[in-house]
Amino acid sequence: MGILSLAAFKVAAFAMGRGPLALPDCPWLQELPRFGAVLSFPIIPRAVFKVSKGATADALSSSAPTTPSTFLYTYCCKAGGATVAAALAVWPVLPQLLNHWFYALCLSLSLGAIWDFWCLVAVLWFGVEAAPSFDKPWLSTSFADYWSRRWNLTTTYMLRVLIYEPIMEGSSQIFSSDAAAIRAAKRQRMLRRLAALQATFAFSGLWHLLIFYYATGLVTYHWFLFFSLQAPIMAAEAILVKWAKQRQLLLRRPAAIFLTNFLLIVVARPLFFGPCDWSGMCTAMFDNVKGSFV
Repeated sequence: MGILSLAAFKVAAFAMGRGPLALPDCPWLQELPRFGAVLSFPIIPRAVFKVSKGATADALSSSAPTTPSTFLYTYCCKAGGATVAAALAVWPVLPQLLNHWFYALCLSLSLGAIWDFWCLVAVLWFGVEAAPSFDKPWLSTSFADYWSRRWNLTTTYMLRVLIYEPIMEGSSQIFSSDAAAIRAAKRQRMLRRLAALQATFAFSGLWHLLIFYYATGLVTYHWFLFFSLQAPIMAAEAILVKWAKQRQLLLRRPAAIFLTNFLLIVVARPLFFGPCDWSGMCTAMFDNVKGSFV
């Protein structure tokens, strides 16, 4: 369902004159096979890909795959890693929080392997150089880093194009030199950014409700609430980081990575992993991973 949803997002963006299918002078728009690959595969061409704050794919880690051989290598590594993580996620001697962390790791590695496979097909058979979809989310140093620059970047790109950017494009520009007018314009832009962020995560939550229903046949509010909560968490995090920077109290990178992973699992435990556990979705996923990659 995820792959079909991404294709639907691209069609919706195309209808709005946005996204990878609506950009002029792109080589994949000149040939029907390439156009079909960009439309139907869960990929974003590297030439148009953007991450947070307009950064290109070059802003990702230096080990991000770019060639057929590197995509094949990362596919094999992620498939093997997902298999190991799936086994550790159900190891009864581990604390439940650690089981859930391995479940998150299994999810990121298995999805990353599938996405890398389609990137490999796109570049080998259609000559479309695709941007990587995952950039080591387990190394995230904040919630913003996790959601904006590391986790499922293909979907993140499409949600930014469809939801976030259209809302932000209406933000006011600051032309006045009056201090009160500048403060008012900054406040308005901040509120619009918060609204855009909340709308993006709420849409993602609704989309994940459909994924959960498709996978389990059950309807629950938990996943919608989980994703909707990410916007206020990121807003609070930004305020806290700004306060800490002013006082030179920022964490070192290893501590920030540990704290981010820990807090992500704590938030996800009742709202994301809980429904996965009681619905049997976790067990089904682990079985699929072992069946696909072993």
